[in-house]
Amino acid sequence: MENENNGTGFESLSISPDKILEQLKILSAKKRNCQNNIDELEQTLANILCPFKVGDDITICGYSHAGKKGKVEKIKGRYLEWDEFRWFISGYVYKKNGGLSKMGFAFDSGACARYLKEQDKEKIYE
Repeated sequence: MENENNGTGFESLSISPDKILEQLKILSAKKRNCQNNIDELEQTLANILCPFKVGDDITICGYSHAGKKGKVEKIKGRYLEWDEFRWFISGYVYKKNGGLSKMGFAFDSGACARYLKEQDKEKIYE
């Protein structure tokens, strides 16, 4: 029987399971390292491009809490497969009495742009 290439770049009959496992461990470590680098770059770019900072009081842009006031708790970035980058923010909605509620909000740069356009505003932060 001839050696067959199963699409992995390894010939299935000429390499032992131990060698395959060894290669998987090496490649998995490289994948984790690449993902860590990607996460760090996404966070750096989000911090640069997002007009908000953690702790900012803002008008919420989108979904069920649109137009309400909230406090930014987290900023995250994500590079999307179709060559688009978006920042995402999340936080908590203010109660009528001025305290923070347990109700959270989240939206991304796309929802923010749509909200600003609909409201004919230039910014949503205080």
